[in-house]
Amino acid sequence: MCLRWREQAEEVRDAANNVIGRYFYDGDGRRVKKYVPSTGETTIFVYDVSGKLVAEYSIIVEPPATAKVSYLTNDHLGSPRILTDANGRVISRRDFHPFGEEIGTLAVVPGSPQSRTAALGYTTNTIRQKFTSYERDNESGLDFAEARYYSNYSNQHGRFISTDPILIKKDRLVDPQRLNLYAYVRNNPFKFVDSIGEDLVLANRNARGTFRQVMACGLTQAERNNIRVLANGRVVLKNPNAINLQNASYAYQEIAGIINNRNLTINVYSVARGQTAQAFHIKMHTTAQA
Repeated sequence: MCLRWREQAEEVRDAANNVIGRYFYDGDGRRVKKYVPSTGETTIFVYDVSGKLVAEYSIIVEPPATAKVSYLTNDHLGSPRILTDANGRVISRRDFHPFGEEIGTLAVVPGSPQSRTAALGYTTNTIRQKFTSYERDNESGLDFAEARYYSNYSNQHGRFISTDPILIKKDRLVDPQRLNLYAYVRNNPFKFVDSIGEDLVLANRNARGTFRQVMACGLTQAERNNIRVLANGRVVLKNPNAINLQNASYAYQEIAGIINNRNLTINVYSVARGQTAQAFHIKMHTTAQA
């Protein structure tokens, strides 16, 4: 499929130039309305004051006689794995490959019993939330990640279809895995997630305690021990003179250079993801000069 879209994917067309989806966004870039010409469905998205999606309303609804309440149970990455009814009975289940392709019910080894069967609850459902809770746009077969689209459905790409809108930040220069602007979370989907399609976050870990796993890769043990994250998230050197920069690793030279620059700071921020997971991201900002 060949897709064409305008700014922020307001309108998506297929290879024949037919409009397959129209999307509307608020001032913060959140999708607030979606229209699919092929089905005639219009969906409205509602957010709370913190920007969390709290409700979706569609003009296509289930008849009252068959409408039921159901609940999603997510894994540590935010991917919905089990759908249950109001009584706690399993309606359907699903599993995912590392980069988000949904595992079907085919036998793992030809001739062996199926590992995922309807008897175990692996049946089809209409839940749009897929890998890490990305919402599937069925009209394009892509997952909506807010800032861009993620491709894992059937084509097994396991990456974004457009470049990272953040582009190359200075903190990425010491982490080559983040230089590919199409790649998904440093090619480590077991540990990281990218909830809005811009920057990776670390799922289910304390931000300060695991900062060095991302920012400080390539450091020696002595260099890692000399980097400290303060209670306010500020990154500093324990002893600026402990490591000879001329003999230090390139990664440490870059980090120390930023820390020693009066106009730059590195901060680690903890942010909530759902109700149970913790995540972090790294920002650098220019401070005002006196």
